[in-house]
Amino acid sequence: AGGWREGSMRDRAVAMSVHRAVLCLLFAVPVLSQSIYNLPAGGVVTSETGTTSTFSIVLTTMPTADVTFNLRASDPGEGVISASQLVFTSANFNTPQSITVTGVQDAVDDGDISYFIEFDAAITTDATYNGYKPSNVPAVNKDDDVAGVTVTPTTITTTELGGSATYTVVLNTQPLADVVINIASSDTTEGTVSPTSLTFTSGVNGAGANHWSTPQTVTVTGVDDLIADGNIAYTITNSQPVSTDAKYAALTVSDVSATNTDNDTPGVSVTPTTGLTTTEQGGTTGFSVVLNTQPAADVTIAVVSNDLTEGTVSPASLTFTSTTWSTAQFVTVTGVQDAIQDGNVVYTVSTTTSSTDTKYNGLNPTTVTLTNMDDDTAGVTVTPTSGLVTTEAGGTASFTVVLNSQPVNDVTIDMTVSDTTEGSITPTQLVFTSTNWNTARSVAVHGVDDSVQDGDIPYTVVTQPATGDAAYVGINPADVAVVNTDNDVAGMTLAPTTNLVTTEAGGTQTFTVVLNSQPTADVTINLQSGDLTEVTVSPAQLTFSSANWNTAQQATAKGVNDLIDDGDVAFTIIATIGSTLDATYQKVSPSTITGTNTDDDTASINVTPTSGLVTTEVGGTATFSISLATEPTSNVQISLTSDDTSEGTVLPTSITFLTSTWGNIVTVTVTGQQDAIDDGDIPYNILIQPAISADPKYNNLNTVPKVSLTNTDDDTAGITVAPTSGLVVTEAGGTATFTVALHTQPIADVTVSLTSSDTTEGTISPSQIVFTPGASTPGANQWSTPNTVTITGQNDNVADGNQLFNIVTATLASTDPKYNTINPPDVQVTCIDDDTAGVVVTAAAGLTTTEMGGTATYTVRLQSEPTADVTITIASNDTTEAAISPATLVFTSANWAAPALVTITGVDDTIDDGPVPYIIQHTAASTDTNYNTISIAGVQGTNLDDDTAGISMSNATIITTEAGGVGTFTVWLNSQPTDVVNIMFTTNDSTEASVPTVATVFTASNWQTHTTVTVTGVDDSYDDGDIPYLVSILSVTSNDAKYSGLAVLNTVPGINTDNDTAGLTVVNSTMVTTEAGSSVTFTVQLNTVPLADVTVGITSGDHTEGTVSPTPLLFTSLTWSTPQQVTVTGVDDFIADGNVTYNIFVGAPTGADPAYSLLAPYLLSCVNLDDDSESVTVAPLQITTTEAGGSATFTVAIGSQPTNDVIVNLTNTDTNECTLSDSSVIFTPGSWDTVRTITATGVQDPVDDGDVKFLIITSVMSSDPAYNQVSAADVEVTNIDDDTAAIDVVLTPLITSESGQSATFTVVLRTQPTADVVLSLSTNDSTEGTVTPSLTFTPGGAKQWSIPQTATVTGVDDLVEDGDVTYQVIFGTTTSADPKYAAITPVGPVVVNQDNDVAGLTVAPASGVWNTIVDESGTSTYFTMVLNTEPAADVTVTLTLNNTAEALLTPSPLTFTPTTWKVPQTVTVTGLDDYVADGDIIIAATSLASSSDPVYAGLSGAPVLIINKDNDKAGMTISSHNLTTTEGGGSDTFNVQLTSQPLFNVVVQLTLTNPSEGNLSTTSLTLTPSTWNLTNAVTVTGT
Repeated sequence: AGGWREGSMRDRAVAMSVHRAVLCLLFAVPVLSQSIYNLPAGGVVTSETGTTSTFSIVLTTMPTADVTFNLRASDPGEGVISASQLVFTSANFNTPQSITVTGVQDAVDDGDISYFIEFDAAITTDATYNGYKPSNVPAVNKDDDVAGVTVTPTTITTTELGGSATYTVVLNTQPLADVVINIASSDTTEGTVSPTSLTFTSGVNGAGANHWSTPQTVTVTGVDDLIADGNIAYTITNSQPVSTDAKYAALTVSDVSATNTDNDTPGVSVTPTTGLTTTEQGGTTGFSVVLNTQPAADVTIAVVSNDLTEGTVSPASLTFTSTTWSTAQFVTVTGVQDAIQDGNVVYTVSTTTSSTDTKYNGLNPTTVTLTNMDDDTAGVTVTPTSGLVTTEAGGTASFTVVLNSQPVNDVTIDMTVSDTTEGSITPTQLVFTSTNWNTARSVAVHGVDDSVQDGDIPYTVVTQPATGDAAYVGINPADVAVVNTDNDVAGMTLAPTTNLVTTEAGGTQTFTVVLNSQPTADVTINLQSGDLTEVTVSPAQLTFSSANWNTAQQATAKGVNDLIDDGDVAFTIIATIGSTLDATYQKVSPSTITGTNTDDDTASINVTPTSGLVTTEVGGTATFSISLATEPTSNVQISLTSDDTSEGTVLPTSITFLTSTWGNIVTVTVTGQQDAIDDGDIPYNILIQPAISADPKYNNLNTVPKVSLTNTDDDTAGITVAPTSGLVVTEAGGTATFTVALHTQPIADVTVSLTSSDTTEGTISPSQIVFTPGASTPGANQWSTPNTVTITGQNDNVADGNQLFNIVTATLASTDPKYNTINPPDVQVTCIDDDTAGVVVTAAAGLTTTEMGGTATYTVRLQSEPTADVTITIASNDTTEAAISPATLVFTSANWAAPALVTITGVDDTIDDGPVPYIIQHTAASTDTNYNTISIAGVQGTNLDDDTAGISMSNATIITTEAGGVGTFTVWLNSQPTDVVNIMFTTNDSTEASVPTVATVFTASNWQTHTTVTVTGVDDSYDDGDIPYLVSILSVTSNDAKYSGLAVLNTVPGINTDNDTAGLTVVNSTMVTTEAGSSVTFTVQLNTVPLADVTVGITSGDHTEGTVSPTPLLFTSLTWSTPQQVTVTGVDDFIADGNVTYNIFVGAPTGADPAYSLLAPYLLSCVNLDDDSESVTVAPLQITTTEAGGSATFTVAIGSQPTNDVIVNLTNTDTNECTLSDSSVIFTPGSWDTVRTITATGVQDPVDDGDVKFLIITSVMSSDPAYNQVSAADVEVTNIDDDTAAIDVVLTPLITSESGQSATFTVVLRTQPTADVVLSLSTNDSTEGTVTPSLTFTPGGAKQWSIPQTATVTGVDDLVEDGDVTYQVIFGTTTSADPKYAAITPVGPVVVNQDNDVAGLTVAPASGVWNTIVDESGTSTYFTMVLNTEPAADVTVTLTLNNTAEALLTPSPLTFTPTTWKVPQTVTVTGLDDYVADGDIIIAATSLASSSDPVYAGLSGAPVLIINKDNDKAGMTISSHNLTTTEGGGSDTFNVQLTSQPLFNVVVQLTLTNPSEGNLSTTSLTLTPSTWNLTNAVTVTGT
């Protein structure tokens, strides 16, 4: 690419002629090019965001005068330049000058704008450049503006209450002309806009209200109506802009979606709805009714009292029109008198709308609750009176007592417990006053413990007749039935129950036995061995009394010996109940203990000896013996044969060991056999065949398969060479001799050829000997004449040490076949030399191989040249871990110095044995005696294991059955164990499945075998369906450490198939009752054990004909099979309706057990013999709801057809606990026999208020005088509470620090309290941390009980290195007027306070600046020492100098106490003088602390280095330097003395320059370290 230039075609031609690849273009004028631009690739491009572009210009020739160029941007609104003038001199003419062009921002959508960088003609006195005008440089400024209108937001909401919303409109860029946007609402009945038009101007001199860049606000206001028309959507339209700016005139502006929220809800306001009272004397009250919105048609409201016997209304209906809808109308309610003492009765007035306006038709406005005041009757309410449960573990229950009416005087009620061995109460007396009579008083019932399994015992809290107030005297409150749950179970505990180990050597192990509960009579436990041949137990009987029942008694299991190899045998010890009069213990099942008796016998066949036996051809014999090592269980037969009967025979050939004589030792005789062959001594074997026996331990056993023998032969041809060793020659030519002779006369010449194995070490003479067979003429070569051979040592130049070489005797050459194959022994000779043989092994440290075949290498070479091949045999000391390649190395005289590579390969096994070390050993063999068996270093290595101990199990689901059906799975080991591995299994649900009580055993031989484990289903009496369970490994025991205690997480799933079906058994006789009250009974019991309590409701299908009692029936897991009796009693109805058949409904059962809760009810048909009467039947009379919304139903029915409507009103006495589906039911003459079902639904509250009982009060009214005010039973409702007062503390681990780091945790109440709850907090160690002192929770408000509150724990600093200290946040007992929250003590979180102290000794200069120099004149330096932290005990710091001859340190030691530890103590070091010129000496002062505080004991401070500057200088003093002597013997003297003490003797040598003129009294002086400062006189005498 190149530059760009504007100019004439001539200029362009010139430019093209000088176009260059360096991205520049030469600009020229005729004849001469004066300047060059260097433009960026793509030209000069800027942008409105301020990006820049740079180009440069340079002159092509040196000017004769300065050249000035003025330049500018053609459009400063689009770009500006960094310099407006450039000056080129003769010095910088060829230096490019850069111009930076920067884009200029505008707000107009004007597109990309082109402009130029313009140059004026040059100004200069240089004629060549003067008037030269460079071409303009083109540039482009990139636009970043896009015309548009921004509306924010585009979705708004207004309200009919006049609520408004706003949005803003602003232009995105500066327009070229004013822009007008019109605004309108699509529905002005829902919303209006202001303003309706926006004008944006194009002003550039600053923002204003209408400036294009100033957002303008549009307000949208909701419009109200009085109609419930819902939330209405409408649109605010923003018109297309009106402008002469074409870019804005073409735009579309976003509309705004609006929603006007309706404030009208169809409804009826009733005021007030509660707190109104009427009186039975006709007292009135009233309430107002008005519509909430304008209706579209008339609205009629019917006003109805639900209990006309308590209150009536007037008017009975109200009418509202579209004009009167907002005018309240008044309803008057008048109390109604009755003759029944029924207390203050709550009733309601309900309203119902009807209208052709669908929004108002069928509305049910709020019901008005009223109370009709009545007189009261004295009474005492005890709640509950049954169902209370205490436990022997101290579990408590409670009931409340309250008066029904206010007494005039105090009322006292005393209470006792019918059985004080089962329960106690607090308090035992209650006193009610005229102020607290209606406050329920709680009585706590406490279970009393015993140690006897006596079952769950019922007892009664007996309330005595009240005393005090005359109205209450003699009233006897209801007693309270309680059951104390037993926590004792008769049984025995044996420990341990598994893994007892005894031995056949009499090894014992003890176990203990103890009873689980106190018996009522002595209990004898018999202990019996399940296998007396393996184990015995003593004592055989243990007796426990009511006094020692809980004291464990010890028994001993002892192993029994046998002589049979029967392996380790499992045994069982059985503990059974012997004699006892305690019926509970008579039913206790036996318990067992399992163990193993370790065997000490191993089947084996003993043969002695097994080798080295010799027979001879002349009939010589040899013997060996055979015996058994252990007693066999059957006869053992062993056969014997000779593998070469020509050499030896055996007797007997068969041996039988009887079970009675197995211990005999049988002698076997082998006899040598003669032959006529010169065949030498022949080896042969007596083969012992595998044993035959019915005893599997001995059958096919072949401990010793053979016995090795040799049969000695007569006369063998041979040759004797003597000696064959010990000969020595020398490289200097020393000789040695040996002789050669035949053993027997050959039948032909025998030639012996001799050679030296190393002629560089020795030569022989002669090299061949011929032995002749002559026998009568002995001579030099006669076979019986020894021949002498001479060896002469040969010199070599190899330092190979004493070299062994051989005189090699070749195989004899002869036509005598006896001799032709004989190879006489070689003769070993040593040639004495100076060299030493050696083997160099080079191996890296820490060689490793792997069981996966990983290798390692090392090298071997000889240290010197061998005289013969050296074979090095390489072997691993553990071939199970490492293999070698090659197994041998051969070094010759040619390759002895070349390192040979040896590869070690890891060997795999199946055992998890970890990394195993081994040693590679080397053995040298060579005819070179220096190398033969030379010691060679071994190589150590480690083989890395690839096996991991583990246990695998098949995971297919096991299916068992409650009928005892079994399932199996398999188990195997992942690696081969080194010892027996015992695996015990368990299940997570022993009520569904059982596993073997004997361990599954794996050995080194069967570890890979998938062994089957059998799981057996366990029966129960529950209809619990098919139950899943898991089988897992309980324990792994082994002497193999890898398997011992191995944790295995694997599980095997199983399912136990159920064989029980839930159901009811009802037993009844003829079911006949009478209206006179006669009754009949039937019984009910469950067919299976329920998983949870089962309630069976017993109801009569016609309460006007018969009632049932009791109902409901409660069956527990303990009482499920006990038949419960139900009594059906005939009901009188006063109607002559004849004998009426009705049904008794048994069930459907209810409870948490789904098997029972899904059962259908059971029906019994009953006949009631009637005497005709009217009645209202309510059933059942007791129901239960739950705060979780659980509901219950009861039914209402009348006994006969009325003449007019019969209204049964239902009044809920506690709407905070329950709601009713209906407040009244109406029976008409046409529907009177339809039973009406009422549903009561529990109401939730967050308060722990216990189970609350209250009444659904029934009242009957009718124009039928027979039914008017007929009595109907009330229904007692119990709403089960699901709230439990508690305090939740987040107990996450917390960390604080001594540097002040804090941590937080949260606290919250679990239920709403009835009063404030205050928690006090502290820590158990205030020296480590503090905590927020208190938290207060309120029933509501900012500190509402359900809002977690944060407590902050802050670390406290100390100055002691005490490590990270754990402490705990402690909660004090809560205080609250809410008894549920009074006296709760939560558990606080544990906190760790991180220590920031580090014990140590700090050494510092005393003056703040170190001065560590003293001198021998006695100057001193000072430093201080102080402890870093407070010690737990005194700390003594001993300071020492490493050179006490150079300095003195004081004081030492220093003592720091727990109170003075941070006070620095000063240490003084003073320089000491010596007389030695030893230079400046560095001395180290070190410190060592001792203390009973382990943190400081042994600590040392930083050493202090001190320099003692020397004041001595080595030198010598001469007393006189000018002496005079005379030739007549005159003398003169001078003295010599050292200036400093030397470390060693100093010798001063004295010489005369002219000995002919004089002599010295001494020519040397010796000055010692002790005499250095004495003067030494020297006399010079003239000659």
